[in-house]
Amino acid sequence: MSDAISKPTFAPGHQIDIKKQEAQVFILDLFKKAGAGYFSLSRFRCKEALHALNSLSMSQKDTPWAQSQIGRAYYEMANYIEVCRTFVWIYKCLANEGFFYRLRNAS
Repeated sequence: MSDAISKPTFAPGHQIDIKKQEAQVFILDLFKKAGAGYFSLSRFRCKEALHALNSLSMSQKDTPWAQSQIGRAYYEMANYIEVCRTFVWIYKCLANEGFFYRLRNAS
């Protein structure tokens, strides 16, 4: 997690509180990074947005939402080769999950 947050000393029965606090810090850090990327992209600060979004953990960065934000940043920077790579990756991920099959059969 974060080295800036010192671990408080609790009695052994408070182990759950420590785990809860660590989870909250993780979630807040995740939202901070994703929010900073989204905010920078909304202000057309694409390099800042890419820096913030690329600082996400690999499991979070490999989500379709994060990849679409990264693709949009590349699009705004007119880096169309990276845009194509990013959106093809998203398409393949969603196709592997059966997303398009579910959409087609939803009606």
